[in-house]
Amino acid sequence: MNLLFKPILLLLLLIGIAFSSKAQNYVVKGKVLDTAGLPLPGAVVRISWTTDSLAMSASADGAFNFNKVKSRQFTLSAAFVGFQEFIKQYSITEGTTFTAPDIKLKLIANTLDQVTISGVPPVRVMEDTVSFNAASFPVREGDAVDEILKKLPGIKVDKDGNVTNQGKPVTKIRVNGKDFFGTDVATAIKNLPADIIQNLQIIDDYGEQAKLTGIKTGEPEKVLNLTIQPDKKKGYFARASGGLGNSERYNTSLRANSMKGERMVSFDGTVNNANLRGGGGDGITTRNAGSVNYKNEWNPKVSADGGYNFNNTKNNTVSSAYTQNFLQEFTRFEDSRNDNQSTRFGHDFWGNLELKPDSMNFLKISPNFSYSINEGLYGGVSNIVQQDLVTNRISNNINNDRNLNARTSVFFNHKLAKKGRNFNFSSIGHIFKHIQKCLFG
Repeated sequence: MNLLFKPILLLLLLIGIAFSSKAQNYVVKGKVLDTAGLPLPGAVVRISWTTDSLAMSASADGAFNFNKVKSRQFTLSAAFVGFQEFIKQYSITEGTTFTAPDIKLKLIANTLDQVTISGVPPVRVMEDTVSFNAASFPVREGDAVDEILKKLPGIKVDKDGNVTNQGKPVTKIRVNGKDFFGTDVATAIKNLPADIIQNLQIIDDYGEQAKLTGIKTGEPEKVLNLTIQPDKKKGYFARASGGLGNSERYNTSLRANSMKGERMVSFDGTVNNANLRGGGGDGITTRNAGSVNYKNEWNPKVSADGGYNFNNTKNNTVSSAYTQNFLQEFTRFEDSRNDNQSTRFGHDFWGNLELKPDSMNFLKISPNFSYSINEGLYGGVSNIVQQDLVTNRISNNINNDRNLNARTSVFFNHKLAKKGRNFNFSSIGHIFKHIQKCLFG
């Protein structure tokens, strides 16, 4: 019996080890440097084993980190334009994390009569900008910009279209360096088709003053800048979609764009009651929304951009509850029902006018206007039975809330004759008005 038990125990142990090894993920990390010890950002690092492989671009400090390696034995390679490729096999002898010795790439010593670079690096890291080559992150035909963003390292797009970079929100979008769609990043990345984009840039923007003077103060704003392919700057493109579901649910949208050189006009409209972006939450929400955006650069001295957004949401939430409480001397019953209805209308306008009369002067005027109406009708009925006592309660609450917000900023900069000296002026005018009416019953 003992002779039979030992082989079975050994077999079960080996099977357990095999399954444990199969499910194990290993972490492999390190840095790619040149022979002087300087990082090589954007270097392509690949790791491969018998059943699979992974690849990524090194970060700004040359670092790489693979956290889903399935084998203890693997081959690591690193490549960078103008340097000799590195290839070496490694084995993880203990633990689940392996830090590779610094990979130091050597310059190619051969002197060539002519070198033709046919490829473009997928990622370029500059002082305040990380630039991604759109062609290096292919998506399906007909996809919008949001699908490219989902593939970029360090960038996340949530279900509502909000974009974050390294955990910080991207608050503004530009096309060819000019504001477009205002702060509505979610609509912009759904509206613009992916196949017209040449580069996507995440910029740490310190404002107009820093751009003109080079003096950076405060915390930067994360801005997404999209550059359009030169041969795609003329034409029309549009997308329409629609759907029907059970419980009389529907969703329709229309997105259209017109481009001619630096002039660009964009329209986005949606009607739905499917509790999608801008209309989620409890109950049934109906959303009607539309936006028009425009930008143009007539000449190097005059450019403008602006947009108008309309948003109307209606929500109806009906809830009911039945409770029964067993107390020491009696039982308490309560049957309640609530019917809440809310409606919101929102109008938003924004714009920018930039004037550059000469190389020494710059003027930017940025008006913003928003007006919203929030209306709510909240009603409730409850019946309470406690021994021989019956209590009926009826409550109603009507709310009307109106907000007006107008803001205009002016920025002027003049470069003085002495290099590095500037005179600038900025002013902000702000009007805010809030009216609230409530009726309880």
